[in-house]
Amino acid sequence: MMRRNEATEEKLIRRLSQMKEMASELLEIDTVKLANNNNYIRIGGESFRAVSLREDYPLCGCSKSGNRKLASIYNHFENFEKEPSSLESHILDKKEERSLQCWIIKQSLINSREMIFPLNLANSSFDKLRFALDEVSLGDKNNPVSDIRGIKLIPSSRLTAVRCDILAVGEQNGKTFPVIIELKSNRNMKNLKGGSRLEPPAI
Repeated sequence: MMRRNEATEEKLIRRLSQMKEMASELLEIDTVKLANNNNYIRIGGESFRAVSLREDYPLCGCSKSGNRKLASIYNHFENFEKEPSSLESHILDKKEERSLQCWIIKQSLINSREMIFPLNLANSSFDKLRFALDEVSLGDKNNPVSDIRGIKLIPSSRLTAVRCDILAVGEQNGKTFPVIIELKSNRNMKNLKGGSRLEPPAI
């Protein structure tokens, strides 16, 4: 069990380090211009992904796969514009949560990643709240999150992966901290709390 834990943790650390490098690369990109053109570059565990911010194709991939090279991602956007796809209305009607997430991400990117305005948090305790990543996943079928040392599952189970809708960075009184934003289109707080199956490791 220890070997499996170590392998899972090593892979997770490697992925997070790679995501950090990719985030640094995006600092050189005009993400505001991209968002105004309904384009968004998502950072995945292994590669970038060209993603649509269009209302009729919310957060759908512009290509079947991602790529580690930004030049290839731009090609994906260009090819998609030549033959754009859209979701049929009966499918789109069932994507309320995704559509909301898409709108929040687009508005945040247009505002240089600031989320205070799109989330209507002007009177909150946040000094700043900046969009960082979406669809952030820990673990996969080959490296279950339940194998990570110190993670306690509620209830106890062999959980493969945990994913959050949006990961932001908050700032308050000069201190920064991660902020996890989970969306529920039906505002069902009971199910949202009940779905929280991870208990952080004791420090």
